[in-house]
Amino acid sequence: MVRRESLTPDEDTVARAAKYCFRIDREADGHSGEVWDEQGAPLWRYGRHGVRPARTRSNPFRKRDFVFADTDGGAELLIRRASFLPPVFHIVENETIVGRIGLRSALRNKYAIDLQGMGHWTFRLPLFSVSFYGISDNTPGIWALVGPSKTEWNVLVRSGLPGRQLVAALAFIHTEWWNYS
Repeated sequence: MVRRESLTPDEDTVARAAKYCFRIDREADGHSGEVWDEQGAPLWRYGRHGVRPARTRSNPFRKRDFVFADTDGGAELLIRRASFLPPVFHIVENETIVGRIGLRSALRNKYAIDLQGMGHWTFRLPLFSVSFYGISDNTPGIWALVGPSKTEWNVLVRSGLPGRQLVAALAFIHTEWWNYS
């Protein structure tokens, strides 16, 4: 078990970590948004796109794929539902599954993120809190702070972690949390 005081990043971690701001566009459908760097420059866009798929056991509500792409529309990642119960989503890049996201709580406050080459992450969203964290091997490496509204997350990712796939998974979790919690 990770001790509570170890969940807060130290000053050196904060100075060296990658910093992102997730912003959901409330004017659109609530399923799209952007990820910005700490200087306020947009890095990626995300949202649900494409045609609605056929109704299947794994996707009974016909949810469209979640698309995460560069601001110019290139280099896309897809997050696609793989299972309805339990809720599991595949992260697909260049038609290859590179990871998966699993909802691990009926309260929608615990997710498992498995990425090739990055191991297993548990991302927890404690109830009645504005700060969240992600751990791997009992070591925190992702910290998120809500604000100034629920549509914005300020995220800190420990240096040395490849950002794009992990940030795509977090953008998906943020969107799910915003729309369904």
